[in-house]
Amino acid sequence: MKKILFILMMFCAAISINAQEWTSTDYEADELKGQESYTAYNFTDETGMFVYFSNYDDYYKICTLDGIFDYKGRYHQLKVIIGFYDENDKLVEKFNDWIYVKEDNSQIAGASGKKSKKVITYIKQNMGYVRIIAERYGKTNFDFKVPCLNNDK
Repeated sequence: MKKILFILMMFCAAISINAQEWTSTDYEADELKGQESYTAYNFTDETGMFVYFSNYDDYYKICTLDGIFDYKGRYHQLKVIIGFYDENDKLVEKFNDWIYVKEDNSQIAGASGKKSKKVITYIKQNMGYVRIIAERYGKTNFDFKVPCLNNDK
């Protein structure tokens, strides 16, 4: 029984470690839809998910895995605080932004524009991480760290 419990704990630990990595999924072009081929890049951990797409340099999505986002008004706006951190956990830059929660799923929010492009560029070109804080309804804040892609190099 102890061996089975140990193996189960090791399996859960392996899943947790593997779940905190960047993954990518390639999508083929669809001529009928007028869709070019693209790649979706995804980082997931126990807090949430961050996704951006190769065919958009100024758009990303976040998803909370616990609860729903606490958006404001009929336009489903969600205020977020974004921080860029270097590889030594030192805050490099901080700014506020408004992103939009999906009307049919309050666990998903999407961001587009100049500030979103800045976030994606930081993730692609630097070491460290991007920290995103957003309010969740009736829960503690969504506090999510997205590692930069150059951390593995």
